[in-house]
Amino acid sequence: MRKLFVFLIILLLSACGDGESQLCNDDFDGDGYVTGADCSDVDPSLVDCDDNNPYLWGLNSEHSCAKKCIDQDQDGYFSECDAYPQTEEGIEKIDCDDTNERAWTRAKDGTCAFPCSDHDQDGYFFKCEGEYPDGKRDCYDNNQNIWRFKEGTDQCLFSCVDRDGDGYFTGCDHYPDGKIDCDDRNPRLFTVVSDSDFSCKNKCLDQDQDGHYIQCDLYDEAHPKDACDRDPANWVKEQCRYIGESNEINPQSTCVDQDGDGYYLNCNRYTELVKGPDCDDRAGEPFAFDNWFSCNSCVDTDLDGYFVGCDRFSAKTKDQFGLLKDFNDQQANLEQYDLLIILNQELKGKLDQELLMYKKLYPDKGINVIYFENGTHKEMMTLIKTEYLEKGIKGVWLIGSLPTAWFEMDVQYDPSDPTIEHEEFPFDYYYSDLKTEWYDHDHDGLYDHFSESKLNLSIYTAHLLGSLEEMKSYFQKLKQYHETGSLIEPSVFVFIDDDWQYAGNYRNTYALTGNYLKSQFTWYSNKEKTTQEKYLDFMSKNGAEFIFQWIHADPANLYFNVNFGHDILNIDTMDHAGIKGSFFNLFNCSGSRFTERNLATFYTHQPYGLATIGSAKTGALLDATQFHHALGKGKSWGEAYQYWYNQYGATNNDWHMAIVIQGDPLLTLSKVTRRVLSETPSAPLTPEYLKMMRRSIKQYQKLHIQVNTFKDYCNKHPNFIEK
Repeated sequence: MRKLFVFLIILLLSACGDGESQLCNDDFDGDGYVTGADCSDVDPSLVDCDDNNPYLWGLNSEHSCAKKCIDQDQDGYFSECDAYPQTEEGIEKIDCDDTNERAWTRAKDGTCAFPCSDHDQDGYFFKCEGEYPDGKRDCYDNNQNIWRFKEGTDQCLFSCVDRDGDGYFTGCDHYPDGKIDCDDRNPRLFTVVSDSDFSCKNKCLDQDQDGHYIQCDLYDEAHPKDACDRDPANWVKEQCRYIGESNEINPQSTCVDQDGDGYYLNCNRYTELVKGPDCDDRAGEPFAFDNWFSCNSCVDTDLDGYFVGCDRFSAKTKDQFGLLKDFNDQQANLEQYDLLIILNQELKGKLDQELLMYKKLYPDKGINVIYFENGTHKEMMTLIKTEYLEKGIKGVWLIGSLPTAWFEMDVQYDPSDPTIEHEEFPFDYYYSDLKTEWYDHDHDGLYDHFSESKLNLSIYTAHLLGSLEEMKSYFQKLKQYHETGSLIEPSVFVFIDDDWQYAGNYRNTYALTGNYLKSQFTWYSNKEKTTQEKYLDFMSKNGAEFIFQWIHADPANLYFNVNFGHDILNIDTMDHAGIKGSFFNLFNCSGSRFTERNLATFYTHQPYGLATIGSAKTGALLDATQFHHALGKGKSWGEAYQYWYNQYGATNNDWHMAIVIQGDPLLTLSKVTRRVLSETPSAPLTPEYLKMMRRSIKQYQKLHIQVNTFKDYCNKHPNFIEK
């Protein structure tokens, strides 16, 4: 009708116009729109842009077709037409997607009713018209991993899911990156046996039920890895008691029961089968064997070898392995013993392990420990004397700050010189000669006379001073010395400064030479060698096990003769350089004055230091032969000291009244060093020698050495002074 209407209008306009209008009246495609040689006078809306296409006529501003009316995908349906071909049913063939030959029918909203899409780009298509490409029909177009239909339905055969969230899938037509899940209920299992066998390759087990797993594909905080799934106490490789998943013992495991008490240490956890942690797991230690929880409460307060507060008491006699039970831990269960150790009360409980270890170093010695509270030297002497009379002790070792007796005397060292020296000093014979009475005639607190014509030591007395850390370190050195032998290669070093060079002619007197160990014997006695630099160089680099040094000194300094003067070497300088020596015979006046900072204590606490002997006042061992010979015959440091004094020292108290020893009195020298001290015959002291010695004291007195006085001691230790 529309075409007929347009045609009539064109006829009417032609009839009314002149002849020239006949130039625009062609309608070859029969669409009712005209063309001609000149259509300028015709209404543009009636002019056909393409007279060969009955579905296209509208002009644009350039007088060409405004539309295209094409069938780009050649499916018989068109787009962009002014009119559309119709089906037999009279439906216009308008294409919903002219780029897809399998989609043309439009839905009400203008989109394709059957889009024939592959949105998930899996190569399978969804809702196509006509045949599907290569028959690839997709059951679900939003998941590229599924496409097959369940037989006889429009539903997907698979769902391709990851229920356990491990990134591996089940029920797929295609698996992302080949991630096939062998068990989609367990996020720790996913690896399949093979491409054809989808069962799990691993098992993810916790056979020992310790919360740690083996054979998993994935481990997390809630399911950590187990290095040994046969050991419920461990899961870290270094602790595992078994190797891997077997029952083979792991010799490298740190989870051990070294003391064999049934309790373990250094395990990942502890169970009824693997008990712990053990508070002390040292192998071969009775204390460790009988303790696992009660290390802090298991004590031997009186250090008699009997304990209280332990987890177990397993020994019936001391010869058996384990601990003996004590029914009174405030009083030692010893009938007879050799060494009494007295400690300052402030050290109680701080050296228990060291003292127990010390007692084990001397299994054939009876050793008792007593703590001394504040009191005077008289009270401590009463304690020592009681133990001597009732228990038969042979020596006493004073550890820490304890009361000491003081003596005063007037001394004329050189009979040819009328000068009288007044000396006051701490001394140990008060505790050692237990049969002599001591008097203070001028009532100034210092003893000045004694009852016997000649002192005789009933026991030996030794000291150990220093900080708690130094004491602990000292006991470790003792342990090392007993277990491995000499801390320094067995050797002897003798250093005789200028004032005693004449003593070089008497070297055999001191039993320090012999033909046995010349290569390990060093002697400095000439002026070229007896300098501060030579001394410090040798002692810091080489050192020796036994040191015998003759050098002027005060308590904390050495004075080396140099051109009528002295080079002073102090403790701090030596400490910085490091001194190598174990046993020291100190011919250093006042160098062992233990009531103040002193050389003897310093040497004892050097890395290799073990014991010293020297004087707490002017003096030293005038003739050390008996002392050295006694050491060479195997006597202990304390026994040799007692033997020397009773045999020789007591004959010259001007020199020997303040000889003291520091360090363990039970120590003996190494066998090699003993030979050096024992194989040389002694020679008697001559008048010439004694004259030279007195002269050396005159040189020493010129130094005007200052030492602490009894008054200084009283001010420092008022708790030790009698009220």
